[in-house]
Parts: sequence; structure tokens; C-alpha cells
Amino acid sequence: MSITSKERIRMLLEGKVPDRVGKADAPWPETRARWYGEGVPAGVHVNDFLRMDMRVNIKMPPTFQLEEKVVDQTGDFQVISDADGNVSKYWKNKSGVPMHLKYAIQTRADWERLKDRLVADDRRFAVGYYGNYFFEYTAGPLEKVKAAYDALKVKDDTFVSVEIPDPYEYAMAKMGDENILMAMAMEPDLLKDMFEALVRYSIDQGEILFSRGFRPDGVFVGGDIAYKNGLLMSPKMYRELIFPYLKRMIDYFKASAACASSTTATATPPRPCPCSTRPASIVSSPSRSTPAWTSANSPESGAADSVSWATSPPRSWPAPRINCATRSCPASTSARKTASATSSTATTASPTLCPSKTCASWSNSWTSTGNTERVARGARLSCGSRGPTLSPVGAKR
Repeated sequence: MSITSKERIRMLLEGKVPDRVGKADAPWPETRARWYGEGVPAGVHVNDFLRMDMRVNIKMPPTFQLEEKVVDQTGDFQVISDADGNVSKYWKNKSGVPMHLKYAIQTRADWERLKDRLVADDRRFAVGYYGNYFFEYTAGPLEKVKAAYDALKVKDDTFVSVEIPDPYEYAMAKMGDENILMAMAMEPDLLKDMFEALVRYSIDQGEILFSRGFRPDGVFVGGDIAYKNGLLMSPKMYRELIFPYLKRMIDYFKASAACASSTTATATPPRPCPCSTRPASIVSSPSRSTPAWTSANSPESGAADSVSWATSPPRSWPAPRINCATRSCPASTSARKTASATSSTATTASPTLCPSKTCASWSNSWTSTGNTERVARGARLSCGSRGPTLSPVGAKR
């Protein structure tokens, strides 16, 4: 019995034994060009010709969205300042690993200056073939990316991935290996702030992605955290500084996968997926100017799906853009208490995350105790037994 590439990779990830090993590769552009001269038909992507099992890939680049520009060039090289503000030297006419001349984040002040640029947005997506350079992807507004995605017929049979960096890879790309390893020992709070920003961004971009009809088969989380002899940092540092943030990212995408595959035709009311990563009840209150929540109810405690913040938003509240899709989880995916058990307003809420007419409410930010928080303009998120709903509750903060 033959199986598709999509089924083959799923079997491998589930610990099953498929008909053969899965295939995925990322040949350099020069290699692809040579292969075209050696028999690969013109107009056929090398990964299609070789029948790779993983081909279609979706990116959500967590950059600072700075203007990319050439700052210097010679006959063979050019020096480029990229979307993060890193300055690197590249070959002009061939591929290769760049020489990094200056990284964007060298001090805490650099991070404070740039961090608010890492905000979820429906213009921050790209789709293309796994292994291609980013300039070969279709990038830009989500409508444009979705059209390119829909045109890729191979996505129906091959494994479609969403690619995001792990916390270490994300920070390393902005700091460099030596700087991030020093920061793990000397400035762990800086890295925690950077990792928290990545978690928020990844979840918020995921919400936008899933709300627009994308149904990837898996999430590819990449990070160069080790070399041939082991980790680049101690296991203790990894467990304390990196793993908690990575786990929150993975937990979100696993919950989203359960949402995408569930149906609501069950005797038990479906549980609200977004509440597994967000508080049961959040109220924007003009009378509060500083965050007020207990450590027992903090996002880091893992209790965000069964508690209620009725005074102030937590540190991990998502960025301004919130999707308006109707999504719900089957009751069998979790043994948690429903959000309605602790939400003071959870009675007959619909399973809709937020009505379209109020989505624009989520657009301002405020600063307190040195942290930027995103909150609703006079809006309230409540989770009922059938899901969360967003409704106006008063004056603008």
C-alpha cells in the first residue's frame, strides 16, 4: 500500500515505521544550477524532481523590520545591513556563509531601542520551497502569500511546515554566538526579555496564520544549540533559560493543531483553545496603571488556562493584531478545568475569539514598570464554556 509524503513524515513523527525514510534537503543555488545542466528539466524545482517529502515551507520572520541596504561594496563583495540591523559581508556572485561585522544587539540599550519593532503583523509571512534562500520566497501581505500557497499543488501530498527559530537561534541571529553565550552567564534577564518577545510574536503570528485558512502539517523549530561535542551551554543553563520559552511555543502550536483537526459535533461543549495560552478573563481598567497579578497566576506558572486576571493584563498578553476566527478544541485534548469555572463573566459566551467589528480595538500599547504591554482599548476578553469572546466595556484607556 502506497502512502503520500505527508503521511510518511507524520508516521515518522509519531514514532511509526513508514515504507521508507523521509527525504528533505536544501541544495545550494549553485548546486541546483549545475543539476539543471545535468538532466533536471528546466522549470522543475529540484525538490520536485527528487520527490522530497518536505517541500512547501511557511516562514514568519521575527526581524526588526529595518530597511535592508548595501552600505559598502567592492569588486567581489558587498556589505549589507539587514532587516535586524546586523552588518555582514557577502560574496556578490556566489553563495556562502557571510562574514558578520556587527550585530544589532550589543547592549541592553540596543534591545530596548529595537524590541517594540517585533510586533505581529499580517505582512510578515513568506512561503516557498524548504531550503530556498529567503529572496526566492513569496513574501509580503498575507493575501499575496496565501495566493502563492494555494497555487502550490504539491502541498496536498507533501508535508507542509511552518518554520520558526527557537529562542537561542532567534537571539543569536541578533547578537552573535559569543555575545549570547556571555549574556547567558552575565545578563540572563536580557535574554529572558528577548525570549519572551519571541514567544509572544510566534503565538500572535500563528493566530493570524491559522485564522486565514493555512493548515500546515507541522512546525519546524530550528536552533544551532550544539556542536559535535555537545551543547554550547550547560544543560542547567538550557533548562533554566531556554527550555521554558521553547515549551510555551510548542504547547501553543500543539493546541492549535488540535483545534484545526477537531469538530464541534460532540456531546461535551468544546474547550476554548486560545484560553490554553491566555488568561480566562482580562479587563482593561482605567483605574489601574501598573500590572497586578500574583506569581501563582502568572503565565510562567502554567495556570493561564484556569485562572482569571480581573485587574490588569499579564506580561505575555499578545501584540495588537488578534485574529477573529472561530476555533475550538475537542474536550479530549485536555484534562484541564474549563475557563468558565474561574471566569466571573463566563456564562453563555460564543466560541468566537473576537467579533470582527471589535478587532480594531486591539491596537494601542502602554508602558509600566519598564515593560511594554498590549491591551485593548475599552475591550474585554472573557472565556465561557464554549469559548472566548471580546466585547466593549467602557472608555478608552
